[in-house]
Amino acid sequence: KLPTTIYCNYQTTIVLVKNLEYHHRTKHIDMKYFSIRKCYKNQTMDFQYIHTTNQIANMVTKPPP
Repeated sequence: KLPTTIYCNYQTTIVLVKNLEYHHRTKHIDMKYFSIRKCYKNQTMDFQYIHTTNQIANMVTKPPP
């Protein structure tokens, strides 16, 4: 089985997911969101960077120019 690939245009998010250590800078993040880290560690999800212009989801989340 291959992991599900999640494409993200925020590199900071990808770093937070892939860095499995706890840091004082991330203490404001609720613990329930750390389940995403568990999915990455179990190799059920993979996170890849995609440039903002190629991110299709941005069309529905951003106002038109």
